[in-house]
Amino acid sequence: MNSAAFFLIEVISRNLDRISVAVCVVTFAVFWFRGANRGTERLDVILPKVFSAGAIPSGVILVVCAFRPDWLSSIEGLGKYIAVSGLVLIHVCYETIRGRRHGA
Repeated sequence: MNSAAFFLIEVISRNLDRISVAVCVVTFAVFWFRGANRGTERLDVILPKVFSAGAIPSGVILVVCAFRPDWLSSIEGLGKYIAVSGLVLIHVCYETIRGRRHGA
């Protein structure tokens, strides 16, 4: 990987919490203002979207670390996302074995 890409990943990984918070705040603002215009700014609708958007930076880092596993040890705070990834994989495999279709 070239030095520019490595630098970008390093900057993102060192600021992962701040980036995730920023994504959460921006997502909240977008959905709240959009909902306010329609009269549908309910927190039970907005918050799952906010938390999901906030996890995207960590997801990107996990995908990148799939190609460079040695980087995982240098990034703090990924434990919960690694665990959730494992749980999702287990769930998808279980549902596939049972023969259920997702989204049906």
